[in-house]
Amino acid sequence: MKYLLDTHVFLWMIAHPENLSKKAKDLLEAEETLLFLSTVSGLEIAIKYQLGRLRLPDDPIRYIPELPIQVMLLYNDRAFMDENTYCH
Repeated sequence: MKYLLDTHVFLWMIAHPENLSKKAKDLLEAEETLLFLSTVSGLEIAIKYQLGRLRLPDDPIRYIPELPIQVMLLYNDRAFMDENTYCH
């Protein structure tokens, strides 16, 4: 299954996993799960981090290579997901 991560879910994964329910953790860690993070979320995180409005244990760029997440470039034609990608 493919999932486009909400910004908050991604942040909880890297900084506050205790905020995720057991069901969410199980889903995110399942072998068959493909996780995506939008470049828009990356931009939102970078701006808030640089302005000091987002506290993280480390620079946010560090987490992308460490997690099994693919970055999804968002083009106008990708703004509408196919039926196999679910927004949460």
